[in-house]
Amino acid sequence: MHEAIVIDIYSDTICPWCYIGLAKLKAAINESAIKNIKLIWRPFQLNPNMPLLGMERQKYLEEKFGGKKNADSNYSIIYEKGLENNIHFQFEKIKITPNSLASHKLLALAYKFNKQTEVVETLFYNYFIEGIDIGNLDVLIRIAKLYKINDKNTLKYLSSDEDQIGRASCRERV
Repeated sequence: MHEAIVIDIYSDTICPWCYIGLAKLKAAINESAIKNIKLIWRPFQLNPNMPLLGMERQKYLEEKFGGKKNADSNYSIIYEKGLENNIHFQFEKIKITPNSLASHKLLALAYKFNKQTEVVETLFYNYFIEGIDIGNLDVLIRIAKLYKINDKNTLKYLSSDEDQIGRASCRERV
């Protein structure tokens, strides 16, 4: 068997374009004759200064896009692109834009078990389809348990200052 082709993906777990990009990448991989492809998810925070508990969604969007009209216009485009890629965004369910740091740390743990893509898909689905706050540690522990990547140190690690994205160690971790 040939060595795997490795694709490094710098992504944020709260980025709708990243979710669309994953759908497009999976479609391209499915159409490709090359089947030995390994995806490595690397941390990138769109909002590194997001409060730890997140921010009320509508307030965040209006600040980011300069008002409700601009936010609605941008998210209308994202919604349509999602439909083109079989993603039925449920933006109205999202009440909080979370700080995504802990979800990136969960992906670092998932790397050790070769389950990053499954975990990121679950994070995207939970956030963009179910409207679940993926900055909530209970949610992240539930996902860790689902993929059997939970142990006695998982909650401690996810809630710690260890491996902040701004530090080189987080980038080296995965």
